[in-house]
Amino acid sequence: MMTTRSLPWLLSSVLLFHAASAVAANETQLADLTAEDYFFTPMPMVLSASRLAQSQYQTPVAVTIIDRAMIDASGALDIPDLLRLVPGFQVSHAAGHTTSATYHGLADEYARRMQVLIDNRPVYGPVLGGVRWTDIPVDIEDIERIEVVRGPNTAAYGANSFLGAINITTIHSAQAKGNKVLLASGNKDMQKYYARHGGELGELNYRLTLAHREDEGFKSYKENIDQVITRDNLGVINYISYPPGIEVSGEGVDSKRVSLLNFRGDYIAPNHDVWEFHVGYNGGPRQEGRSILDWADPQRTREVESHFQQIKWERTFSADDSISIQFHHTLMDQSERSFSDLSIGEILFVEGIAPSLAAAQAYIASIGETDEPLLLDFSTHEQRYEIELQHNLRLDQSKRMAWGMSVRHDRVNGPGWFNTTDDIINNQHRLFANMEWQALDKTIINFGTMFEHSDLAGSHISPRLAVNYQLHPNHGLRAGVSRAIRMPTVLEQKIDSRLGFIDGPTLDVSTISPNKLTPERMRSFELGYLGNWPEKHLTLDAKLFHDEIEDRIHNPKDLASPYDPVDNRVLIYTNTGAVDINGAEFALSWRPATRTMANLSYAYAKANGWAFNALNNPNDPHDTENLQDDVPTHTISLFLMHRLPGRWDVSSTFYKVRAMRWLGDGDKLPGYKRLDFRIKKGFSIGNNREGHVALSLQNVLDEYQEFRAENIFDTRGYLELGLEF
Repeated sequence: MMTTRSLPWLLSSVLLFHAASAVAANETQLADLTAEDYFFTPMPMVLSASRLAQSQYQTPVAVTIIDRAMIDASGALDIPDLLRLVPGFQVSHAAGHTTSATYHGLADEYARRMQVLIDNRPVYGPVLGGVRWTDIPVDIEDIERIEVVRGPNTAAYGANSFLGAINITTIHSAQAKGNKVLLASGNKDMQKYYARHGGELGELNYRLTLAHREDEGFKSYKENIDQVITRDNLGVINYISYPPGIEVSGEGVDSKRVSLLNFRGDYIAPNHDVWEFHVGYNGGPRQEGRSILDWADPQRTREVESHFQQIKWERTFSADDSISIQFHHTLMDQSERSFSDLSIGEILFVEGIAPSLAAAQAYIASIGETDEPLLLDFSTHEQRYEIELQHNLRLDQSKRMAWGMSVRHDRVNGPGWFNTTDDIINNQHRLFANMEWQALDKTIINFGTMFEHSDLAGSHISPRLAVNYQLHPNHGLRAGVSRAIRMPTVLEQKIDSRLGFIDGPTLDVSTISPNKLTPERMRSFELGYLGNWPEKHLTLDAKLFHDEIEDRIHNPKDLASPYDPVDNRVLIYTNTGAVDINGAEFALSWRPATRTMANLSYAYAKANGWAFNALNNPNDPHDTENLQDDVPTHTISLFLMHRLPGRWDVSSTFYKVRAMRWLGDGDKLPGYKRLDFRIKKGFSIGNNREGHVALSLQNVLDEYQEFRAENIFDTRGYLELGLEF
């Protein structure tokens, strides 16, 4: 229910927007285009649904577009915040430097069921899965548009495009000539510095970006906790117990410093071949840990170094016939080594593995070891090489096709995760084809399939079939069915996490995978509608969906595991459980002129499913949990933007999400409301010099919890100064 505090903010936002629109009605001569000229332009073309350039009426699945105007007006500092504008998306910060973005829930901090591509290069991590958004070597200022496929897209982009896919396109270097600098500063110790230069050398257009960003993250936190471990002046550990429901406050270390470089070059050869060159770097420290004594989460620093190189060649024979070859190399190094606040003997005692501290220390002495702090090594090294061939062609007057193949080589290392210093190698081969057939004058049939083989998960096929029917030039229907898979990550398939001595014996196995996982599977059914009313300047994108997910990958506790000879208790990755999701969603867009936009998005989803909470539980052989809370029932966003006379831009975004349980280290959290504002003033300095100042406020309503109960998101704001010359 909306609080009395939130109602005035929302009403003022709507009234301000309404007043601004009224002013604009008398100022239409200042617009670049009239409302009619603007709205009667064709529907945007998208590439991400089938690898073919298609109108949104022709795509086999629902697609949302976030363009540069929306990115500017949103005031977002991070790419995932833009996804709040997409129907059915949830975004949450597991830490100040770790963001989870998912479609229809079912996500931990890595959101492993979403594929993300930047300029057609996948950034889904091979070790932990998902995307570490903070570590991507691209700044939000360099993004031209984002295409979000709302539904399985495995037929086009392979496994892990499970719940959906996000394709980010950066600004073409020919559109970024000149210089741009931006400075921003705000609370939470937020600082951002951004500089970009674009130019040309003959037929080569290029742009180069340097940027730096830092903030304190969730420095302060609140948590409901039953017991805290402390150490007194004599070094003796003690327990402080709290009654149920008591909130404990503290401070952690959650800051980040991100330094970034990104280069793009676009070259047109004398024979009209097109070459693209991309290079990127992202590095810096991210802090982890809390002040309350927690042996598994001490205060520490994770040093990140991420870079990539990408080259693409494309030859175009005609409007529907082209061939391209793309190669990329990605490296991600995360160094995160520290020692626990407790000794190994103390850990054995507080975790209940040993009956007393004395017994634990006696056992350690009996095996010839010294009771010492435990080395916690969360470091990973991952490297990827991939080459892809794609051929787009027209088969005849009614049929177009995009087909291709790729070879990928992943090499990862993480001794603390896998109990080995050897590299783990996973090779993957893919063959894909997507065809569009104009079967009748008003009917288009889309068929696609992807064949994949990987060392870790074997061979699998993911088909998709969709029929699009054009009721009217401005109104179309879509019906589709698809099968999708999500490959297990290297961590899920190979994890072997143990408690023990450096180069010594194992005392306890904490998490294990028997290396027998199969991919998660989904059958998805969709009915969609897309229509616009030019006279009313409205566009409506709506769909009904039914998703059936099986073989869910999960890590319940096995209470009688042969993998742990000490206490027979271990977290074990296995395929367990299933969930069905039924729902409906829509996006309503109103664009009466280039200067004005209003977008309303809504999604309803109802989940029903189960998974084992524990295996071999002697007290409850069928110890399962209901998965309905893993998907929020209602997600709403309202985005308003308008340009006033005098080069004043105002925008506002309202979000509302119902209660949801975040998986992994996340919590079940109540629903929340959030309201953001941005006001921007443009100005000119002499000839060809443009600038702006802007004030952005995030969450002007009540504070709320993100991902974990301890992460409190309060009001945040920052000032921005930008210059282009």
